[in-house]
Amino acid sequence: MTAPTCLFVVTHYLPLVGGGQTVYDALCRKVPEQFQVLTSRTDYITGEVVEGFEVFDAAAPYKIHRVARTRPNIGAPKVTLLNRLKGFLRSRQVKRELVDTVLSISEQSNIDTICVGAAEAFTWLPAALKRRTQTPIIYYTHGEEFSQAAHSEKADLMRKSAINHADKVICVSSFTRDLLIERYDAQPEQIELIHNGVDFDRFLKPTADNPFAKPDCKHVVAAGRMVERKGFDKLVAAWPIVLEKVPDAKLSLAGKGPMFDSLKNEITQLGLEDSVVQLGFVSDEDLVALHQSADLFAMPNRTMPNGDTEGFGLVFLEAAAAGAPSVGGRAGGAVDAIAHEKTGLLVDGNDCAAIGTAIIELLENDAKRSEMASAAYSLAQKSDWSAKAHQFQSIVEGLANRPSATK
Repeated sequence: MTAPTCLFVVTHYLPLVGGGQTVYDALCRKVPEQFQVLTSRTDYITGEVVEGFEVFDAAAPYKIHRVARTRPNIGAPKVTLLNRLKGFLRSRQVKRELVDTVLSISEQSNIDTICVGAAEAFTWLPAALKRRTQTPIIYYTHGEEFSQAAHSEKADLMRKSAINHADKVICVSSFTRDLLIERYDAQPEQIELIHNGVDFDRFLKPTADNPFAKPDCKHVVAAGRMVERKGFDKLVAAWPIVLEKVPDAKLSLAGKGPMFDSLKNEITQLGLEDSVVQLGFVSDEDLVALHQSADLFAMPNRTMPNGDTEGFGLVFLEAAAAGAPSVGGRAGGAVDAIAHEKTGLLVDGNDCAAIGTAIIELLENDAKRSEMASAAYSLAQKSDWSAKAHQFQSIVEGLANRPSATK
């Protein structure tokens, strides 16, 4: 019997950077003969062709299909009645062509299930597909796209429609699952929980002559896109508290983003230039070395007033795979990524004193930190993407083998 197949449909894809793209790529790489991807060769934000997509697609072990667009570009001309009409017609054409392409690939490649990613941009797609095919639909959600309020009542109804028309809804955290049940009337039996995974093998080999190693001090690492919800500003604000108790502690901040310059100013204003360094963009290879150099990982994430929050917090698992416990925020999906008092500590991401106290506790207590590091490493080992791909495969197989699942 042929193994069931799945087509992931996403608005944009690697080599563009993004959490969702990383998840789908990781799943597809574990079972490349069963999973395919349909996406755009154009960046919908810039309107430009994605640089390097041909090289990426050629090297990928699974099939990637590209169309000109999966959604209209975000950049819009001056708002006039005529331009609104043109935009509406353009959007309708893009949607119609995308559905036609999904169905064409499904027929040609004998696809058993269709997985809709980029949940917020594709709220219209499950219903549109259901009108034309009986192929089971999976809706993959990451959390932050639903935690923020919809921009209109219609948009909120579209979210509910997408969930209602999906045969299964994947959630990456219990936070996301509970949110969909409470706010969007998702049925518990409809939801499958698949926590994000980690490429555990990447972290197995120690980095020789690690350039980030700081053997003469306690080294705290923070990594991620420099946006407010991730709490780097509160971490820097809490650092003077840490230095009062652990004066030789060093903090390395990896990543770029909108807050990069304001963080630089904050570091200068607090006089922390000698103990806090901004690394900027760090390559995947260097990120492994950075994690391996850490005594502790810290990202005190928080939920913003508009609902923006961490859908899961893959960085905590990456730190765990390198053998470091974490201090994270008690918000969003981070509560699934960190087992409080076992693999790290969860704190109020708005409370600088609590952040500083948690970091001090683990830096000063070597035995506790070592015990948590071992537990974190074990958790990461169990969270390898191979296990997540197997879990997703089982869902695909269950849907494909249902009596009503006909293409």
